[in-house]
Amino acid sequence: MCVHVCPPQGWRESEDFNFSPTSSFKNGEMVVVARSDGQITWAKVQTFGKEGLYEVLVEAGAKKTFFPASIGKILA
Repeated sequence: MCVHVCPPQGWRESEDFNFSPTSSFKNGEMVVVARSDGQITWAKVQTFGKEGLYEVLVEAGAKKTFFPASIGKILA
């Protein structure tokens, strides 16, 4: 059970979203990211840094950095 702001129940990887090391994202794009507990949650891309990391805004206004392969492109 998801207790965070999560994508719709039943969303599945490779059908509704996809994690790929070759994905690229635009500032402001809505994505999903994996939480430390393995659940996925919504996030919004903020910036792309020189180190090849994306800064995303997750719930409660927290900014986190992720490699592209750790960010799920929404396919639905």
